[in-house]
Amino acid sequence: MFMNPQVMAQPTMNNPYASGPSQPQYQIGPPQMAPAGMPQMMKQPQGQQYPSHPPRGNMMGGGQGGYPVRQTPPPGAGVSLPGGPQGQGMYGGPPSASNPSFPQQRNPSPMGPMPPMPQNPPQRMPYPPHSGMGFDGGPHGGSNLSQQMAGMTLGSSIPQPGAAIHSQPTSTMGGFASNQVRPQGPPPSMQGKGMPLQPHVNGFMPPQQDQPNQLPPSMGSASMSMQSQPGFMNGPMPQPQYPMQPPLGPSQVGQQYQQPMMGGGGYMGPTPGQMAPGSAPAPAAAPRRLDPDQMPNPIQVMEDDQKTRGGVFVTGQKGQVPPLVTTEFVVQDQGFASPRYIRSSVYHVPVTADMQKQTGIPIALSLSPFAIEGEGERPPPITDMGPMGPVRCNRCKAYMCPFMQFIDGGRRFSCVFCKATTEVPAEYFQHLSHTGERIDKYQRAELCLGAYEFIATKEYCKNNTFPKPPAFIFVLDVSYNNVRSGLVSLFCANIKSLLRDLPKDAGMTEVETSPIRVGFITYDHCVHFYNCKVPMLSSFFYPSKKRAPQMMVVGDVGDMFMPLLDGFLVDPTESAGIIDQLLEQIPAMFKDTRSTETILGPAIQAGMESLKANDCCGKLFVFHSSLPIGEAPGKLKNRDDRKLLGTEKEKTILTPQTQFYNTLGQECVQVGCSVDLFIFNNSYVDLATIGQVARLTGGTVNKYTYFQADIDGQRFQLDLHHAISRPIAFDAVMRVRTSTGVRPVDFFGQFYMSNTTDIELAAIDSDKAVCVEVKHDDKLTDEDTVYVQVAVLYTSCGGQRRLRIVNLACGVATQMADVYRAAELDTIINYLAKSAITKLPELNPRAIREGLVSRCANILACYRRNCASPSSAGQLILPEGLKLLPLYINCLSKSDALSGGSEMMTDDRSWMMQLVLAMDVPSTVGYFYPRLLPLHDLSSSEPEGDAPIKPPKQMRCLIEKLHDNGAYLLENGNYLFLWVGLNVNPEWVLNVFGVQSPAQINIERNVLPVLDNPLSRKVHAIIDLIQSQRPRHMRLTIVRQRDKMEMVFRHFLVEDRGSDASPSYVDFLCHIHKEVPLTCEFRLGWWGPTLLHLNLVIENHKESSCSSRMLGCRVTLILGLLALLLCHVHAENKYSEEANTYYNVDAQKPFRMGKLNLLWNKAKQRLGKGKLKDLMGELQVQDKEELTLKKLKSEGGDKDGMKEAKLRRKLHETMKKYSLVEHFENTTDLGVSPDDATHANVDVHIFKDKKLQRLWHKAAQSEFSESELMKLKEEFLHHEEKQNEYHELIESTGQDANRLDNEIDLDLDGASHDDLIRNKHKDLKEDFQRLQKLAGGGDPGIKEFQDPKVLRLWKLALQASFTPEELESLRVELQHFDNRIVKLHYLEAEVASKDKKLGIGEKPEEVTSRLEENLQKVRRNVDKLHDDLESRIITRHLEL
Repeated sequence: MFMNPQVMAQPTMNNPYASGPSQPQYQIGPPQMAPAGMPQMMKQPQGQQYPSHPPRGNMMGGGQGGYPVRQTPPPGAGVSLPGGPQGQGMYGGPPSASNPSFPQQRNPSPMGPMPPMPQNPPQRMPYPPHSGMGFDGGPHGGSNLSQQMAGMTLGSSIPQPGAAIHSQPTSTMGGFASNQVRPQGPPPSMQGKGMPLQPHVNGFMPPQQDQPNQLPPSMGSASMSMQSQPGFMNGPMPQPQYPMQPPLGPSQVGQQYQQPMMGGGGYMGPTPGQMAPGSAPAPAAAPRRLDPDQMPNPIQVMEDDQKTRGGVFVTGQKGQVPPLVTTEFVVQDQGFASPRYIRSSVYHVPVTADMQKQTGIPIALSLSPFAIEGEGERPPPITDMGPMGPVRCNRCKAYMCPFMQFIDGGRRFSCVFCKATTEVPAEYFQHLSHTGERIDKYQRAELCLGAYEFIATKEYCKNNTFPKPPAFIFVLDVSYNNVRSGLVSLFCANIKSLLRDLPKDAGMTEVETSPIRVGFITYDHCVHFYNCKVPMLSSFFYPSKKRAPQMMVVGDVGDMFMPLLDGFLVDPTESAGIIDQLLEQIPAMFKDTRSTETILGPAIQAGMESLKANDCCGKLFVFHSSLPIGEAPGKLKNRDDRKLLGTEKEKTILTPQTQFYNTLGQECVQVGCSVDLFIFNNSYVDLATIGQVARLTGGTVNKYTYFQADIDGQRFQLDLHHAISRPIAFDAVMRVRTSTGVRPVDFFGQFYMSNTTDIELAAIDSDKAVCVEVKHDDKLTDEDTVYVQVAVLYTSCGGQRRLRIVNLACGVATQMADVYRAAELDTIINYLAKSAITKLPELNPRAIREGLVSRCANILACYRRNCASPSSAGQLILPEGLKLLPLYINCLSKSDALSGGSEMMTDDRSWMMQLVLAMDVPSTVGYFYPRLLPLHDLSSSEPEGDAPIKPPKQMRCLIEKLHDNGAYLLENGNYLFLWVGLNVNPEWVLNVFGVQSPAQINIERNVLPVLDNPLSRKVHAIIDLIQSQRPRHMRLTIVRQRDKMEMVFRHFLVEDRGSDASPSYVDFLCHIHKEVPLTCEFRLGWWGPTLLHLNLVIENHKESSCSSRMLGCRVTLILGLLALLLCHVHAENKYSEEANTYYNVDAQKPFRMGKLNLLWNKAKQRLGKGKLKDLMGELQVQDKEELTLKKLKSEGGDKDGMKEAKLRRKLHETMKKYSLVEHFENTTDLGVSPDDATHANVDVHIFKDKKLQRLWHKAAQSEFSESELMKLKEEFLHHEEKQNEYHELIESTGQDANRLDNEIDLDLDGASHDDLIRNKHKDLKEDFQRLQKLAGGGDPGIKEFQDPKVLRLWKLALQASFTPEELESLRVELQHFDNRIVKLHYLEAEVASKDKKLGIGEKPEEVTSRLEENLQKVRRNVDKLHDDLESRIITRHLEL
């Protein structure tokens, strides 16, 4: 019998080609022989391949996308699930123990509930420290994976044989550890043989048939055997473990096991750590599955990082990867900003875009410029430069930072971002030391720190006027729903105490009050303003007399305005008395309201107009309850349809149904008005639409479904207090600058962008982050450094205009190993999550999940090909820094924000999407991998002294880690669960809950009772600590074992298989293991299957050999096959037919024409050998004809250009034949003019006249419909007929048409033949001008532009709201842009040409390098100019 596996380390040979010091690399050792007399195991089914992305099940077995669904087990081998009505969720009514206000219960899996675990699960061996994992198995039938992964088939209900796992260190490349795993499997003698009936614990089981969703043959067909060794001990077999089903009794064969029901009729769920009733432990061999403890362990990674990198983190080293976000560390700023402010996904940027594309690791920045500093850290210092203002680069406007290089004795400085030189102002001059640094370097924050602030001058303020202090406006919905739930009374009773904690600028004392002013608005079907100002005369003459607040009502909500010019925004301290009266009167005024048809848009407009009238920025706190269906701007319809979630049609309910709130959000940004939404809904409110205001203005959405003041009141008050008191910046503009070679191209988060460079935020607080994607725009060198500077111009809480500067420097990697070593996984996941959420309105969730899986596989495959040490083709190699990438990708794919289906509410899904967009990196990690803490092990003694309470050690999110005698706390930043086992210690229950047993716990409560004992105080302290670390207060949900809510709790155990058939961590790792070899397949070539077959031969050979002979035979066989392999490669390269033909597909420049060489290099990357051979022949003919044409033109031939046009058309047809046209951004790269290109739906080569042909090409590239093009074509053909008639008339007279325009006709007596010709010429000219207008959309000036891009921009400008003067100015800019594009085309053709003009003393390679550098500069300028023009035109176009 087999016992638990033991890890054995075996050294292997280091890779001689690795760069950097070697570190241990782990893999699981070879399979072992089974002990003599072991009973034969059942045959593992072969058959259906594991699909890349099969349909994903939902509650009742429907749904779309995701991973395979387990099939229903055969009778006697499965578990049935008592279910409720179809489509009925857990959250259809008010909150209760079984129905709280968070995502609803996940639907049961189509395969039924998971059976419980055995009473005494076998002990696991610890996961090897500092190592990741790899799987031995391949995609071509030569892997050992599926039979090694006993019981871990993807969706199969058929038992798998047992497995043993052994680990051995192997070498690394790149100086850091890789990780491999080889699980072991069943005896090979069982493969491919018929199986008799096998005894099963208490009876017989019939042989299982092949079932779908099994591991494919490529992962389960290799023959293997087990061998006795010290790692195996005699003894009983371990018991079946979750998720395997419990054994059946003799009377249960052929029946289905029914789970017990609770009193309420709900499904009790599998019981962790406990066997099902009526079942007994299996004494014989039981199915085994791969141990999750042998997988890369996130908890171990976090603990190791805390041990090795906790403490002080010094930021002065370029390319240094910061600690994980879960690590407690103190930042010491030495020139680079703290990782709390800025994090990069990779700290060594690939030298070229091709390298970055191969690795698949994104270059992204996560920016949290106002993040809260850690304990012991100082906030960025503030520098006042006086009237001079901050020192900046004259060219790129970058701010002074530690990276700037001072030259010329300190009189000038060289900018590291644009390489320009700028004069140092006289007031800022300082001498340099002998090291070249300024003497006052350490006296100025901008010269020695990575994060600092400047006080801005008037030039940085709107209208050159310093801003006023910001304001907070509370907009309260006083309709029936909010009055009934108690929200209005709760708000009025507690807001006064919250106003004492308004935010203040750093450095202000506690005695000083915040300068922020406040105002109040209420609304239902109309809007009410309140005047709370204290009259100066009244307070002077009658100090004891109180003035009542005044209310003004605006009933015309269709045209909102501000009725109060003075007295609306007041100081909360000066007007405390009137505010108290107002808060007392509001509940009384609206207590009898029956208004249910509320509005929302006009209420937000009212707050915005208030800030605009007072000429200040600020924030609106809107407390709303229902769908705005009142007759007013922003009225919405109920379009809720949860069944669409998770399908391709979900975008219809997850995108705004109207653009009103988007436009309103943009208007708020221009005013500097941020909006926080507090939603208290009992039904659908269309958060996807109304939430756009908060998204665009940098606000927050807080949601309280089925709000009840007595239950959720405290949570709401804490959230509101946090929103009011947290650090916040108003009316902010952020710009990201990078050094040459890279540039920011895409931005993710909650903000608005009116152009392509500036991020506009009405407000940004300490909880939000912006993600920026960076891409190459030029080639870097290994001597370069990638510099990043983030500048945020904002208004502080005190009304001071400031600039916060955040700097970072990253190294440049010329080796892929350096890129992987410097990758930062936490930031990568933040970027992938936000980019995936952003794509949801365009793509369906399944396509996005497929893209994530594919990207993960590509990253690992590239590492395997280029960085890892040589290993078996069936092993999955994980880089040390990214060994948790598959885990996080799986968690992201399963998350509610990305994959939430019909089991959750539509508003909940929209809310999750907006939360993820605004999350910083720590929140992202906690959301996708929740924190699970055991509380039953806490000591009941008092802590020593004033030592802070530390939370217990975190656990992995696995159901098998939970025991029925324990209590566990789980949180992900949005939800907080306390799971209590039925067998937990009664003393623990008494100390925490004040009752005798878990059955007496009141799970309806969302707070724990406050008891006077050390254990209760510790539990409360831990919960309070967790709450303080998250941006919103989480509602505590108590889950008792076997209650209905246990299924919801299990949904957040992300390493387990989901109830909606989403894969477990182990299953997903299996899938990635299969995808990675497929990704590497094209690199294996013809010998890829040979290596996989070699693995099979070796494993089969071991079956009939002893261990010593096996090793010798294996080495001999490997050496022999490698020798044959080398001989075959040598023969193919020297004596093969391909090597002796007249062409060489590997040649870089086989042709004399440069454009053909460019085409050939592109084709080699995309075509196979067969097509390359055919293409070579055609291009050789083309090359000869091009040379002939060139000689002909040098002799003065082909004046009409017909032969040249014919050759270009021929080349274009060749490109189309081999599908190479789409791989060139512009056909001018190959010397093919735009006139020779073809439109997708139009044959452009139909006119003989070149002018007419060019004009037709412009029309074909414009935005004409098919019918319009057909009509236009008729006009062109008619004009061509007129041209033919004209030319026939010219030929009949023998005159020259070119002299008619300059000829003076002296025959005045009558119409001569020349008059007829002249009139024909005039008609043709006018007709051609008319065609120009038609082809250009009717504008006579359209003929001034040659490029289709410019034509499109001009057409958009004509439709926008530009004045005639602005249009004329824009026309001039577009002409300049058009000339730039012409120059770009010319340079591209010159670079592609082989005949380049050499300067005096220049070499050809120098000329090519100079031309390429010039081309990159021009292309970069053209792109920037196009982005700027397009953003300006589109912005005005959208205002219509």
